[in-house]
Amino acid sequence: MTVFVYVNTSKQDGDPEHVKVFATTVLFVIFILGIGTAALLAGRQVRRRRSLS
Repeated sequence: MTVFVYVNTSKQDGDPEHVKVFATTVLFVIFILGIGTAALLAGRQVRRRRSLS
């Protein structure tokens, strides 16, 4: 199973907006399109993780 993890580095640990986890590519793409490319270029990180199962 693959999940997509979005980390907003401008937020504090514990803030609900700090980390978002998406179970499908479609949801991840919709979210990224919603925040726009500028947010990604402003230092926010997007990482793709694969589970070890």
